[in-house]
Amino acid sequence: MSSIGKVFVIVNLVLSLVVVGSMGALLQASKTTKADLDAAQTAAATAQADFVQQLSDKDAELRAVEREKQRLEEDKQDIEVRADNAERSGKRQENDNNQLREDLNKLTASFGVVQGDISAKEQRNSELSDNLDAVRVQSNDALEGQRQAELSRREAEDRIVGLERMLGQKEDQLVDAQARAHEAEMLVAVAQSAGFNPASLMAMPLIDALVLEVDDEYGFVILDKGATDQVEKGYTFEIFRSEDGYLGRVMVDQVHPNHSTARILPGTSQGSIRRADNATTRL
Repeated sequence: MSSIGKVFVIVNLVLSLVVVGSMGALLQASKTTKADLDAAQTAAATAQADFVQQLSDKDAELRAVEREKQRLEEDKQDIEVRADNAERSGKRQENDNNQLREDLNKLTASFGVVQGDISAKEQRNSELSDNLDAVRVQSNDALEGQRQAELSRREAEDRIVGLERMLGQKEDQLVDAQARAHEAEMLVAVAQSAGFNPASLMAMPLIDALVLEVDDEYGFVILDKGATDQVEKGYTFEIFRSEDGYLGRVMVDQVHPNHSTARILPGTSQGSIRRADNATTRL
């Protein structure tokens, strides 16, 4: 064999060894790669399973978030409905309050009117009470007059018993008459000083009366004597009080059966005439 053939043999042997070595290394690398691939596939399967689980968890969380969002939307709508209802209820309450205020104002006005009516009635009751007091005074005066008349009758009967006693009583009456005449002269003098002419009384009968009511605002009085007592329109009455003397003059304007209305003539000071003062056509 030539040296070239040897060389080829050696080269072929080397190449065979190299190929065998390469194939062994390749086989070992293939086993290693397969093991790595199996591990990678296992890891990929595990990662895929984890990803699927995470995806499922995320999907569950997303559905939970959607449900929570829907619940929040429903709560929002419920709150809006409640807010609308509350607003409408507030408006109705405000309208009711306004109506109550109007009703209260009407009730207050009505209460004021009722109070005014009550005050007017109380004033009228007071006036009626005063009139009743005046009537009681007149009744007491009438009873006193009746008693005095009875006493006078008895005194007249006693006077018949004895002439001397009658003369004594006459003397006493004369003294009393002189005293009253003196008092009448004094009243006439006071009346003359006030501008009153006693001669004007001669045409009027003697009528004694009492003042029942006095109205200083309109300037008139009410006397307890009327047509049944011979009072006529135009008669003048002189007003006096026992403790104060002559007060002024009034003239009859209206005559009724049992009372008359007379206006207060100028020269009579306002407020000087009071209820229960004496009045007469002749002093």
